[in-house]
Amino acid sequence: MINLGIKNKVALITGSTRGIGLASAQLLADCGSKVFLNGINADRLQATVNKFRNYGYEVDGLVADITIPEQGENLVKKAVEAWGTVDILVNNVGTTRLIKTSELEIENWEQEMKSNLYSTFFTIKEAMKYMKENKNGKIVNISSISGLRGKIDGVHYAAVKSALVGMTKSLARELGPFNVQVNAIAPGLTNTNLSHSIYSGDFFEQVRNNTPLKRIAEPIDIAKMVLVASSSLCDFVTGSVFSVDGGFDI
Repeated sequence: MINLGIKNKVALITGSTRGIGLASAQLLADCGSKVFLNGINADRLQATVNKFRNYGYEVDGLVADITIPEQGENLVKKAVEAWGTVDILVNNVGTTRLIKTSELEIENWEQEMKSNLYSTFFTIKEAMKYMKENKNGKIVNISSISGLRGKIDGVHYAAVKSALVGMTKSLARELGPFNVQVNAIAPGLTNTNLSHSIYSGDFFEQVRNNTPLKRIAEPIDIAKMVLVASSSLCDFVTGSVFSVDGGFDI
């Protein structure tokens, strides 16, 4: 049996009450991690915590809007209070909406930066203190294939997801000497509530038809790569970006 090296490790997953974050949290918990959940909806977060505890998982959580720097830092501190440290940090929070480039305003850019980039940076800034001290850690940033190939009516989204790739590679260099691996995952279109709130059914069908594997990703497909990047299988992998898109970007 392969030892994934995550049993009893403390995993903090942001935006983990639904979609990719929830699937990742459940998969890590299935493999024995102590999981600290996060969301902005108190009822949904508590329901998720209760469900996980009913499964027998070791789990805690905190309502926090981590687009606000102080709340992002506090989220990490609360995870440390609960479990003693943070071994795995999965930065999953992020949102967007389609806007034509000619109609983009500064407010759109600021919201995109806060949601997708600032939220990631400020949790990393706090968590890396413990990882450096422990000389061990895994950081997994959820980017997007839009950050690699661009996006029509989404230049703001593609720009910040591309910046997230640059952040990942820079931190991999900085934290490598402390045995902390930093990698990114670039999902393609995924069957989540967020995606369905943005795209039409015709768009889903178009992507499906142009994907070699002939289907849309489910959250568990992305979560499986999160598991790999969080585990000992990636002890000698850092600064990498894993596309999980069924071959769409070939």
